Amino acid sequence: MKNRRELIEAVIHRLTAIENKNKFVDTALENLFANRSFLPQEKAIITELTHGALRWQGKIDWVLSVFLKEKAERLPPIIRRILRVAVYQILENDRTIAAIVVNDSVSLAKKYGHSGLGSLTNAVLRRVVNQADDESIFPDLKSEPARHISAVYSHPLWLVQRWLGFFPENEVIEICQANNRRPEICLRVNQTKIDVHGLQNKLRIEGIETHIETHIDNFLRVIGSAAFQTLPSYRQGWFQPQDISAGLVVRLASPQAGSRILDMCAAPGGKTTYFAELVHNQALVVAADVGFYKLRRLKQNAQRLGLTCIHPLQADGRKFCTKGKFDLVLLDAPCSGSGTLSRRSDARLRKKPEDFEQLIHLQKKLILSAAELTEPGGVLVYSTCSIDPEENEALIRWFLDQDSRFEVENAVGFIPEKFVHDGFLRTLPHRHRADGAFAARLRRHPAA
Repeated sequence: MKNRRELIEAVIHRLTAIENKNKFVDTALENLFANRSFLPQEKAIITELTHGALRWQGKIDWVLSVFLKEKAERLPPIIRRILRVAVYQILENDRTIAAIVVNDSVSLAKKYGHSGLGSLTNAVLRRVVNQADDESIFPDLKSEPARHISAVYSHPLWLVQRWLGFFPENEVIEICQANNRRPEICLRVNQTKIDVHGLQNKLRIEGIETHIETHIDNFLRVIGSAAFQTLPSYRQGWFQPQDISAGLVVRLASPQAGSRILDMCAAPGGKTTYFAELVHNQALVVAADVGFYKLRRLKQNAQRLGLTCIHPLQADGRKFCTKGKFDLVLLDAPCSGSGTLSRRSDARLRKKPEDFEQLIHLQKKLILSAAELTEPGGVLVYSTCSIDPEENEALIRWFLDQDSRFEVENAVGFIPEKFVHDGFLRTLPHRHRADGAFAARLRRHPAA
């Protein structure tokens, strides 16, 4: 077992790769574990500290700015990362390890900086240990609600301000709280190979305990966490990790055997493979995406699951060319991903206000293209993993103004009513124990 300081050092280097090389957190961790040997418990510590330091970076930087008397960005980058990981451990873990955290961090600051930075690290962290519970260091909720929510719940100020324009203040706080929880894991049972009780029993033998999900058939909710890729049941294709919000989108689409189905932005393929499972391989399912390597992984996953009706196609959805139209088109549009911030700890740090304008422009182009690919009398489903109304309800209103051949079909006829809002599928992380998501089911008029 490596000592704790070595593990902290590994975390610091992963944060450096994420910040300097623009790597996604999951990729950075995969690269580390592929090139260095760690015990399972060591991997768990590194993973937890990396995700935690990213998820809580906004709050951590606020605390550091108070005790540094300056912004953390002015420090040498390596020292800033050392302090961030240390403050995360102090704030989010048992304070009994605070002395160990301080000592390790001082040693690392001296190693990667100099003795003066070691002294600074020691002084700052001791102030954090003694005073971080003082709520007065944060902006006042009543007089500065956006700044308070941003600092306390570690979300970008501009994003909090945006959400306050759409949701009540208390609900924005609940959304942020949900985003800061460790994400729950759900598994979709591959019903072409096994039933839900059979998989649950198999997983129990493999050491994984689950609950049967009550609101959508053939889903299990994992108790705790687990690494699935090494399980025999995963390699045999008996299940696919998938949040219930994604499963509900496919249920809303209601694919039928014998039909022609197009998943326009298919990668990584969770919804594509669910289509194939629901029709028991008795349909044509075209999985289109612009990324070649993403499609290759999708194909490999379909093979693992034993799904033979999926046909990968590299194509740009804005300029999609194909013979004939489709009975069902799913446009799972590129979006802000604001409904999945708990699952992607680095996502909130990557987003910028101008992203929304660019994404909405792209979404409009894609839905117009999707409409032309939908057979008269067919169904077009538009979905996102966003909770932002401008990417969701407002975009559908815009589309219906542009194309009178389509009308909304109420989602109540396809999914449980608790997930329906104004006729659309809408899940929110603090209400539904699911990722935030949206979907609209649109029917093209038969004669149009």
